[in-house]
Amino acid sequence: MIRNYIKIAIRNLLRFKVYSFVNLFGLALGLTLGVLILLFVTDELAYDRFHTRADRIFKVVSANPEGGTLETNAWPVAHKLRTEYPEVEAAVYTRRAAASMMVNYEGKRYEHDIFYAGEEFFRIFSFDLIEGDPETVLEKPFSVVITQSMKERYFGLNTALGETLLIRDSLEFEVTGVVEDVSSQSHIQFDVLASFSTFEKLVEWFSYSEGWGNFNVRNYVLLREGADIDDISGKAAGIYIDNVGEWLKEMGIEFYVDFIPLSDIYLRSDVPNGFGPKSSIDQVYLVSAIGIFIILLACINFINLTTARSVYRAREVGLRKIVGSTRAALFWQFLAEAFLLTLLAFAVVAILIDFALPFFNELMGKSYILSSLFSTEMLISLIF
Repeated sequence: MIRNYIKIAIRNLLRFKVYSFVNLFGLALGLTLGVLILLFVTDELAYDRFHTRADRIFKVVSANPEGGTLETNAWPVAHKLRTEYPEVEAAVYTRRAAASMMVNYEGKRYEHDIFYAGEEFFRIFSFDLIEGDPETVLEKPFSVVITQSMKERYFGLNTALGETLLIRDSLEFEVTGVVEDVSSQSHIQFDVLASFSTFEKLVEWFSYSEGWGNFNVRNYVLLREGADIDDISGKAAGIYIDNVGEWLKEMGIEFYVDFIPLSDIYLRSDVPNGFGPKSSIDQVYLVSAIGIFIILLACINFINLTTARSVYRAREVGLRKIVGSTRAALFWQFLAEAFLLTLLAFAVVAILIDFALPFFNELMGKSYILSSLFSTEMLISLIF
């Protein structure tokens, strides 16, 4: 029976070629735009979800009661959090070393983004180390962790551990770890992570107890299992007031400590991100609305064309009823035609997306490839 429905559907599509082409192309065009927008939305919503303890990771920021929030903190803030607040399991210091710094190895010279990161970095975040011990890779001064692609660029198939990179033509760093290339769905992007203890060596006046006026480090904390973020937020908010309240008052400024959930940093926070990309949930909502509107237009166009053609199919329906066809059989026949047309439209969509993807990437500032459509989330959404 199903084979018969499909055979009749193919026969009708071939019989009405102009109708079939207009309906097929209109549906395919709408679905192409819809699929591209769906790809963008699912990608945006997936940011930072790959960290195994994402629900317990928070970014520490310095907020002003009158508005405006700094993504950086004074030097002692995170130290206070990890030593005086039992709810905090770990706190990490990070800082940009340079937006573009020359790295040299045996005549191979390339520029890379370099960040300082504390030894707790790989205990908090789920970036996969290929080489090195996550507990110690960022422990020693003048040690670095590099990405897999950077390792291949400098060392090929050889191990990178123990090798020495010359940074800024004057500082020698030992490679203590290699990490998989950072996922594009991470608000933290880096080529090289240098141990934060290196920064402590280079800046001799750095102090975990002083330096309340130096707002130039980024901090993340990992809360213990069962810790209430609202509770610790209330207790930690007054760190600035408790330690340098009078000094800040004389300066005419006021700050309190606040926490941003890891999953909110990329999309739902107004705080800038100096560690990588930043977007807005409003943009996701807007693009989603456009996608839904386009798909609805494609559906309406499909329905209108099918309805307009129903007049020409009335004789066929009448004859089928005369020879004994049931209402259910007619329903499944027309549904088979619609389903076949939709499948053909998706085949056209695959071709159109292949051509449209480079332009879409340029428009949205992304780097999607055709295989991006085969993620589990995308396939479920496409079936739906």
